[in-house]
Amino acid sequence: MDEVDNLINGALKDIGCSFFDDEIVGLKSFTSDHVIEGVVRCLWACDPATKATIPSLKLPGNMTAKFRTATNIADAIKALGYKVEVGYQTLLYGNTAEIRRLFIFLIEKLPKETIGEQHKDLSPLDSLKREASHQLKQDLDALWTPAFCRRLRLQWDGRFWCPGEDWSEDTAFHAHPGLWLEGKLSIPNRDIPATVLEANSSVSSLDRITDGLSAALLESLLHRSESTMRSRPPLAPKPLASKPALSPKPDLQGKSAENELIEELKTKLETLLDQAAEMRNRVDQLRQEERELRAARIASEKTIQSKQSQMQQSESRFGALLNDPDGSLQRLQKFTTESEQRLADLEAKWDEVRIPKQQHIQELRQRLRQTDGVQRMMAEAVGMREKCGQIDEEMETKKVFVGQLQKELEKMGKGLSRSAYTKRILEIVASVRKQREEIDRVLDDNRTVQKEINMLTGNLERTFTAAEERLYKDAQKDEILQRAYRLLVNMHETCGQLVAAVEDTGHLSRELEELQDQIETESQKSTDTNLERLVNDFCQVRQENELLLQRLKMAGDNY
Repeated sequence: MDEVDNLINGALKDIGCSFFDDEIVGLKSFTSDHVIEGVVRCLWACDPATKATIPSLKLPGNMTAKFRTATNIADAIKALGYKVEVGYQTLLYGNTAEIRRLFIFLIEKLPKETIGEQHKDLSPLDSLKREASHQLKQDLDALWTPAFCRRLRLQWDGRFWCPGEDWSEDTAFHAHPGLWLEGKLSIPNRDIPATVLEANSSVSSLDRITDGLSAALLESLLHRSESTMRSRPPLAPKPLASKPALSPKPDLQGKSAENELIEELKTKLETLLDQAAEMRNRVDQLRQEERELRAARIASEKTIQSKQSQMQQSESRFGALLNDPDGSLQRLQKFTTESEQRLADLEAKWDEVRIPKQQHIQELRQRLRQTDGVQRMMAEAVGMREKCGQIDEEMETKKVFVGQLQKELEKMGKGLSRSAYTKRILEIVASVRKQREEIDRVLDDNRTVQKEINMLTGNLERTFTAAEERLYKDAQKDEILQRAYRLLVNMHETCGQLVAAVEDTGHLSRELEELQDQIETESQKSTDTNLERLVNDFCQVRQENELLLQRLKMAGDNY
């Protein structure tokens, strides 16, 4: 089964499984997380629509959600046409044989272009780019989270959005902003811009309410004064009698009440105006803080942009080296040693050639001064220098290219080729054919031996019957024959017991072999490991139940 496990591992590597960085030898070393990731990637490759129902490669931490996710994966496997019974227990606690059978089915269902892809040896930069693109694709394909759930950091438990374990006052900031405006809670640093905006909106609404209230109060006062003036009855003419006119006490009392109401409203208006002024001052302070924060933000953004540009330049410089770090290091070392040796040789040669060449150059200069072809010779020298430089560059480029080709050739020779797999498959088929022929031969031998046993048993029974009849007739006359008859019967019974003992021994040996096969089968099922997983999951379920009970008690105490 090692060859089958190697083929399964190769197929899982081709579709992008990430757990092969660990020490994975075969399917026996697969954990439940490895099995889930491999199965989900196979399902995504077979049917991309399953990403909607199975958006993640990992199992959730909640046991209820874990079992629900495993059940959804099992249903997707059944939808592909898997005939063998499969459930969440197969994925979480399955033995090696079940997992191998499941992966063989899924790999057979993979598209041919997916199976045919070979995972090439990538450079660190290409691997980083591939992982980044893969992570971006996963983020784009992930389940949509509502804005308020992201803002309040709510987590999906399979049915509802609930507060996570990391929920704190920072997350409650947006849910109860009034507490921060009243100074009951401290404002987190990263939420100051949101505080300023909310304060601006609240103060602007308070200004509108104050202005509207003051206008309404003034209008009501004017309306009341006018209505009072209109509703006051006209005074009757004074009679000519000598009685003195009474002082209008009711009018004075009405005016005093109106004056008191006006003074009270003015006091309230002044209080509201003072509060509005305080709020405006507070808003001005918050706006000033907002401007400072914006300036700091702009400065930080500029710093980040400059750092990003520097990082991009550094990445572009290091990218060429990271494409093949080992080869780059070897080439640099080789080039350094060759350059030092070449420099030493050139200096030695230059010392040997410099003096005579200088003399020769002086002679040539003297000759060139005397000739008219000085410019032509200089142009030719410049051209020759340029050609030499071009030839040197081409030689260096070709050397690098030759080194790359040699490395690729060495890498191509390391992997197992298709012919090796084909040869191994043919060997397995030939071995199976030989085993089948051996089994047929053993069955023929068993049939022949069984026929001989039946024939000998029949001959023995007939011989015993004939001898018994003959001795029984003669035993009535002779005592010696009677003793011989008894011995014959005892011998026949003993032989029967021996045959029965041999048959029982054969049955016991066959049962022993069957028990050994069952023991090997049970050992392959890794019952101990599965039992340990079940115990751990059971403990986790108990912990979650206790946590839920504590939350219920806390909720009951709060109510």
